[in-house]
Amino acid sequence: MIGKRMLIALLCCSLLLGGCMQTLEAEDSSVPSSNGIESSEVEEAPEENAVIVTENPDFRNVKWGMTREEVKVREDAELIADIDEGLMYSTELTTLDMFLCYYFDNEGRLYQAIYGPNYEHSNDNLYITDYEGLKENLSKMYGKPDNDRDIWVNSLFQGDPEYYGLAISTGDYTRIAQWKTGKTEINLVLSGDNYEVLLNLGYTSTDYKPPENNYGL
Repeated sequence: MIGKRMLIALLCCSLLLGGCMQTLEAEDSSVPSSNGIESSEVEEAPEENAVIVTENPDFRNVKWGMTREEVKVREDAELIADIDEGLMYSTELTTLDMFLCYYFDNEGRLYQAIYGPNYEHSNDNLYITDYEGLKENLSKMYGKPDNDRDIWVNSLFQGDPEYYGLAISTGDYTRIAQWKTGKTEINLVLSGDNYEVLLNLGYTSTDYKPPENNYGL
């Protein structure tokens, strides 16, 4: 059940990422695809169990709008959960052990992928180090973030870096960095709640439109 709980937790984070994306402005579509992988020819007749290589992928080895099955034959990470909410894999990002979750819209089309930690730190300040390392790598690939914000909702520990990890875990302090390529919006978020830190790196199709809320909420 840990896979399903983590997948649902990252799905909640996807809602946060969706809210963050509204502030980004469109950029030229000549920016590289959001996975840093060079494109190659699609194999017409791959060997059994071989990973199909996607030409000009939008993220890793997939394109937005693919079906669940199309993603599964193109992702070579270890699949650990295949449930209604999406697909969850175990992989690495730089030197970090991460979950990778793929999400599909109501028509079963891929619109988002989110990395989340498959590890825990005993010192919450170390999540800040991870955040800064990911931000540095993303900045090398995509340039300066379109948005780069530190948000304090309670200034109790502001100015005291020793307690920044604690402030993040309680939801008092949030860090967000955002980029936008031609087809993909990228959100790096370090947040927390109830003394748990959430570090997430989300990639979302720029064509995705969240379903309308018909419940008056």
